[in-house]
Amino acid sequence: MKQIRAKFMTNPDFEPEKVRVASTACEGLCKWIRAMESYDRLASDLFTDKPVLVVTSVKQPTCLKQPIKVPKCSFCTDIHLY
Repeated sequence: MKQIRAKFMTNPDFEPEKVRVASTACEGLCKWIRAMESYDRLASDLFTDKPVLVVTSVKQPTCLKQPIKVPKCSFCTDIHLY
């Protein structure tokens, strides 16, 4: 990846639109190389040995322990929602 970043990604002519002039196959390769470089950059940021916050226990909020009371309305009873 270091060589790709040094040789290709710094080159302003290494854009799919500019490479398409030479060959449509080269355009596809250019897109693929740029995608692989982008993926490598993202993956190296995500999968490094950075500390990760781990939640060991979650307490249920007290507002969810009791059933929610919904007032009945005449419209709801007319269409048999209750």
